[in-house]
Amino acid sequence: MLRLALVLLVCSFVTAQTNLVPNGDFERDENGDGVPDFWMTAGAPHVKQQLARDVGRDGKGFSGRLVCNEFGNGTPASHAMICQVGTIGVQRGRWYRLSFWAKAEGIRTGIVRVALVNTRIWSDVGLQDFFAPTSQWQRYEFLFQATSDLLAKESRLQIWFNSTGTLWLDDVELVEIPALSPRRLPQIPPEGVVNLLPNSSFECGTAGWGSYAPDLRWWMGNVFQLIGELDEKTSVHGEFSLKVSLSEPNLPTFYFDWFDPVRQPVRSLITAHHGWIAVNLGQPYTFSAFMKADRPNVVGVLFVRQSDGRSLSRNFTLTTDWHRYSFTFTPQADFIWVGAGLDLNASKMSAATVWLDALQLERGSQASEYKPRLPVEVMASTDAMGNIFVVERGHPTLPVKLYAFADGTRDTGQRTREVTATISVRDFFDDEVLRQTVRLTVPVGGGIVRTVNLPVGKFGFYRVQVTTSEKANFCLPIRCAIIKPYRAKDSRWGMNHAYPWQFLLRLAHRAGILWWRDWSVQWRTVQPKPDAKFNFGETDFQIDRVVKEGGNCLVLFPFPSADWSSSGDPTQIEKVQPVAYRRQVMLLACKPKDEQAFARYIAESVRHYRNRVTAYHIFNEPLYTFYSLPASLGHTLDDYLRLLRIAYKTIKSEQPSAIVVGGIGIWADNRWTREFVEAGGLQFVDVLDLHLYSGGSPEGLCEPLRKLWERMKQRKEARPIWLTELGCYADDDPPIEPLRNFFGDAATRSAFHPSERRASEWLVKLATLFFANGGEKIFLHAGTCGEINGVDTGSVFFEYGGAPRKMLVAVATMANLIPIEAKFERSQELSDGVIVHWFRFGKRQVGVAWSTDGKVHQIALPSGVSALDIMGNPIEGRKVAVSETPIYLTQ
Repeated sequence: MLRLALVLLVCSFVTAQTNLVPNGDFERDENGDGVPDFWMTAGAPHVKQQLARDVGRDGKGFSGRLVCNEFGNGTPASHAMICQVGTIGVQRGRWYRLSFWAKAEGIRTGIVRVALVNTRIWSDVGLQDFFAPTSQWQRYEFLFQATSDLLAKESRLQIWFNSTGTLWLDDVELVEIPALSPRRLPQIPPEGVVNLLPNSSFECGTAGWGSYAPDLRWWMGNVFQLIGELDEKTSVHGEFSLKVSLSEPNLPTFYFDWFDPVRQPVRSLITAHHGWIAVNLGQPYTFSAFMKADRPNVVGVLFVRQSDGRSLSRNFTLTTDWHRYSFTFTPQADFIWVGAGLDLNASKMSAATVWLDALQLERGSQASEYKPRLPVEVMASTDAMGNIFVVERGHPTLPVKLYAFADGTRDTGQRTREVTATISVRDFFDDEVLRQTVRLTVPVGGGIVRTVNLPVGKFGFYRVQVTTSEKANFCLPIRCAIIKPYRAKDSRWGMNHAYPWQFLLRLAHRAGILWWRDWSVQWRTVQPKPDAKFNFGETDFQIDRVVKEGGNCLVLFPFPSADWSSSGDPTQIEKVQPVAYRRQVMLLACKPKDEQAFARYIAESVRHYRNRVTAYHIFNEPLYTFYSLPASLGHTLDDYLRLLRIAYKTIKSEQPSAIVVGGIGIWADNRWTREFVEAGGLQFVDVLDLHLYSGGSPEGLCEPLRKLWERMKQRKEARPIWLTELGCYADDDPPIEPLRNFFGDAATRSAFHPSERRASEWLVKLATLFFANGGEKIFLHAGTCGEINGVDTGSVFFEYGGAPRKMLVAVATMANLIPIEAKFERSQELSDGVIVHWFRFGKRQVGVAWSTDGKVHQIALPSGVSALDIMGNPIEGRKVAVSETPIYLTQ
């Protein structure tokens, strides 16, 4: 039996490692035609491409070479593609790894895409990604879980790009792998401690704690900061407890503008720790906490969040006295976090306050006597919201608070304990710019707080890490930003969807991000029935909360119809759209039965908002998506132009000064954009709308933008361009690994960058070229937020609590240096491989320069010209090194 088991195990392993790609090494060419067997090209006839074998990557054997020397982006099939058709089958739920070696030359954007597609329904089965090959051979790897069964005869493995250029591939391999178990981050070290929770009695302030609302079950986010305050008037252990209050009508409220506008007060609130704890499956753990309430019969909650998304909880009826409550459970996932709080719904109350203290998570089936995690704990935080400091000038410092607490339950006979904290500060470039040690004398049974002013001396992004000699001391790095104030009421920067929480709007505004593209003013929302009066009560909440904070709303009319006014046929929609919620959207996306009713909807909306709103956007991504007037249901460009004309004239009649934004909402090189311009669509807009999700070369991406801008000027119809959706994502502190497999959809993943520095540099370069070619405003996608310890990469600028990502500081710097009134003047070649793009406002000129050839160039600054780094700090000397990282020149 043992031998049989071993044989089966070996066979299973071998089967799992079988390469599913025939002739993945390109060695076979049975008919000698020079084309590798099983491989072929695919694309529109006007794309001139050729597939052949070339020398292998190590100088031996063969590789595959795809050459495209003529390209035109006219149809969805406009691509240069190497593929295999009818060869690869996968099974739903199983994990696979695709790997290959590649190099490239002359691909305009630098981006090559890869997918495994079901040709029966033309949909990917879990693999849809991209890579950026260089001129040198490199290995690329993609992990994916099949989302559906795929028969080999219905498959296409495809690797493609959208320009002229040459791509080489070798050793293409697709193998089944064991189920991928994602790794959660950051992890709290569980070794050598009884109580697994850091700062468990809040003696180190609120460092390491946040909040979570179990009743907020929205994909777009959860509570994103700690809701609660320290209370030194009552405690069980030490001097402090945490006071958490919920009270109508002032409950924390979560907002969002898609699909049904969300306005949900928080009635159940959990105080939760940052970080995941690795647990042993099948073994019991006990979570306990001391709690009391401001009145009898308040329901307290002990809560466990598991890494597989499931939650465990237990409710307790609290009293007005301190009592300890415990919950023993057996984890069903590899990682957990825990929290305690209150539930107004379960309490059947409109208001309540609870106090929390001495929380303990431990191995075993019962609670032991409470003890802090360590004899001495050291934590750090700042007093600034989001750790973002707004400083006018000078040599800024970072004021960081160090907290230290010495446990008094461990009798050592000592009155004080000594601990040395090491503070390391790294900047935008990940260079350590400061390191210092602080010696702390901590009274046993008590704590101290010391503010350390870190003399960083420059503006920008900083990461502050505090460590001690105790490896189990868990102190998260502090993301900080020092930025200059942004005082203008208008800016070049915005977000698609306003963040759900007001404090995030305020932080964004400080960075010069002032515009918010709002989706809430849908026909179905403001007029749910044909005979109903228009009612903007719900949409007012969404618009007014932005305006109240000093923001500007771009009001999007996302759909042409309401449910009752749509000309759509549900039967036909079901044939072309298999996803249920998208079918609901597609009904609204169809053209209205009554165009006069459509005009009334637009008129009533503008009439209502004209004193608060200056810009309106007509439909999201018409024709090529399911959002509005989908071509898949027979809609045409003429349909869009007709409704756009009606909306434009209606808006102007109600608000002549209003800005009307329109267009197809895709990038400049797409045929829909070209056809919109050539059909005269610009006469019915004040601003042309574009969208972009790509991590490709900014120079390659903006070449078609330049041509579009020139064409608009040739037609004497030049309109400012707004990029109302731009994807740009990175996370240097991923909450899960591998992040790419658990973040976003294919579009957002195509705009994912390997680091926040790379994303920031890309964004500054893309924005510079966009503003130099007719661009006026950029809206990043999207104003979402995650949950504590969850994926929040899609929020672009913020980590939990409003802590900044590097992209925020890069945008804040650019917003001040190239304000809305700046006009593009010229591009100047400083040397071979270095170009500066100059903008002028008043008597001042600001340029953005970087190396376009990947080399570092030493450039002598002209007289009167100064240089600033990407964070806005002066660069010393009259010679500056110009690399791929953009710098600013001022004169």
